[in-house]
Amino acid sequence: MDRMKMIHKTIHQTCSHESAFHEVITMHAEGSMEARKMMVLAEAPLKKYEEMVKRKARILPWKGIGGK
Repeated sequence: MDRMKMIHKTIHQTCSHESAFHEVITMHAEGSMEARKMMVLAEAPLKKYEEMVKRKARILPWKGIGGK
């Protein structure tokens, strides 16, 4: 029975008029997707993330605890 309640709740949240209403309200309250992307790019420490990706891809040497 709990499984059926969970399925019903998931369907209600993703496929209902209520979910569409919340999506519209969120979009109008927070601005466009492009505006959000611009803010993320402006505020994110991109150099740090780029270095992390390069270390994970083994382009740069791995730095352990303490930077060694």
